[in-house]
Amino acid sequence: MSLAIDKLLIVQLVNWLNEKKEEIPLSVPVLLDDHEDTGEQIWIQPLAATKIIKQYTSGNYIGQLPFAVYYQLTNPEKMALLDVPLWALGEYFENHKPELDGFQLIDIEMNATPAPFSRTDSGTFANQAVFQLIYKNEKRKQRSFRTD
Repeated sequence: MSLAIDKLLIVQLVNWLNEKKEEIPLSVPVLLDDHEDTGEQIWIQPLAATKIIKQYTSGNYIGQLPFAVYYQLTNPEKMALLDVPLWALGEYFENHKPELDGFQLIDIEMNATPAPFSRTDSGTFANQAVFQLIYKNEKRKQRSFRTD
């Protein structure tokens, strides 16, 4: 599908998560792709382009957009702490759905449970959970007016 549409969906999702940060709860803001090499960080990264799973003659479609959420800590006291925010997000998505401008959200589901993603010599550890956003685009209908 369109990379611009995919990016728009992820940006809206990141903004919504940051608005709900305390309710989820998340201890730091959610970032989009870019993050620091050390410290506590949460970021989202699309994993592939939207896959259309149903196409309508009107031009509308139902799409699936896979993305990963990463949680990083430097020198964590316990490795289990790396999974806590990822599970919190998964649980929050089960009960809350963001409103996405121009799209109807059908579901956000966790496809892969939290697992180790990276380990560095500096003592920074990151875990990853994979999610899938399922949505329907909402193309605006254009009206034509007869002039005869």
